[in-house]
Amino acid sequence: MRFPVLLAMAFSMAAAKLPYPEEVNPGALRYPYGTDTSLYLDAPVETSATEPPKTHSPTPVPNKAPDEPPKPTAKSGRIFALPPSGKGFIRVLLQEVAKTLAVSSSSKARLHWLKRDGSEGDKNYPAGAIHIAYGREGFRITGAHGESFAGKVASLRLSPGDPDAVLGLNGKNYRGALDIAYDGAGLFCVNVLPMEEYLRGVVPLEMGRMGEGEMEALKAQAVVARTYGYKFMLAKGNAWFDVRASVQDQVYGGVSAEFGTTDRAIRETAGKVLVHHDTLAMCYYHSTCGGMTAARHEVWGGAMIPYLVTRADRDADGQPWCRASRYMHWSEEWTLPELASILRHNLNEAGVRNVPAFHHLKGLRIEKKFADGRVDVLEVRTDRGGFELHGDKIRMGLKTVSGRILRSAKFDIEVSGNRVVAEGGGYGHGVGMCQMGAMARSRAGQDCATILSAYYPGTVMETAE
Repeated sequence: MRFPVLLAMAFSMAAAKLPYPEEVNPGALRYPYGTDTSLYLDAPVETSATEPPKTHSPTPVPNKAPDEPPKPTAKSGRIFALPPSGKGFIRVLLQEVAKTLAVSSSSKARLHWLKRDGSEGDKNYPAGAIHIAYGREGFRITGAHGESFAGKVASLRLSPGDPDAVLGLNGKNYRGALDIAYDGAGLFCVNVLPMEEYLRGVVPLEMGRMGEGEMEALKAQAVVARTYGYKFMLAKGNAWFDVRASVQDQVYGGVSAEFGTTDRAIRETAGKVLVHHDTLAMCYYHSTCGGMTAARHEVWGGAMIPYLVTRADRDADGQPWCRASRYMHWSEEWTLPELASILRHNLNEAGVRNVPAFHHLKGLRIEKKFADGRVDVLEVRTDRGGFELHGDKIRMGLKTVSGRILRSAKFDIEVSGNRVVAEGGGYGHGVGMCQMGAMARSRAGQDCATILSAYYPGTVMETAE
């Protein structure tokens, strides 16, 4: 039996344009901020990469669904018609370049394999642990009671026999199926599941397990996370996966992340996406803007996007909506020798090339700021001359040894003797939706549509089919 294929839904809006290609490269839309806890708590280390690192790509596997999705029962508002490649199942990379995989199933599981000549086969495994390895003879899969399969195949799919059952990987449970392949460097494991089920494991980790007062913000988060997911699905086509389960895309925690209020937010916005001129919007978001959002073209370069420009994010009293954030104000301190070491280590990631080897710093100065208060040019003087750090790359240049990049590019800096102090505000790149601001707006009575209009002006919310 072949893997069931999710058939594309028919176009119901002739004017709809394909979401790709765009005039600008979307890059990693989520870059670089992510959190797996409430934004009122300590945020985790941000990734230092502006885009996912290059990996060994195994033989591409078509985006096929574990099961046919349910048919929509009702339609409301305008319909954003997805092109044939816009399938309702998303592929999430859970693990890559692994030597072995420790998988489990809460019910009996079906292993289906596809050979390079196009032939297929399958084998059933009882509930319990399943060990997967790859050697000279190809894949070797061993079940809890000694059931085994060995052979050279292009890819594997493990599906739960019970639709309500879950599959486990590295101690976490996931809905849907697991696709597994080997590319010569190691094993890859991809979770294939419906978009709405994927969001259940994303929204609580991206915005936190909030209560009823933040419901409209959670709905807004669900809409932008869904738009992000579809945008990458359509961009990658037949690539091995659509998104990563980490801060390099959207943090995804599977079943253990699911939460009641976020589940409700996802249900009540089912299928809703943000659209600009009949094209899926670029839904960047971040923790704390500090009272002013940033313009995408100033942060990362490229063309100006009309709904991602600098805007004041303040209430009727002129106070920042995100003022409750613990990162509204922050300070960072270094000694000159510490900062010299940090800069030497991070110059590559900060996009600075051909800097003569230097021993110590002589000073730092903010040469230029954007209108939103974020630093455009930071001048660094050393014993071997000087160089400049630009825009959001400044945060990479000042990344700590532990891997945490500077909280925001919105700061002032002072050098006094051997000490360097940065006094700043905000957390993240500042582009798009301010999550802390969205939650405050929700508590003040704003609905999901109003919140999204504030952070993505000119976009409209439509239903994707």
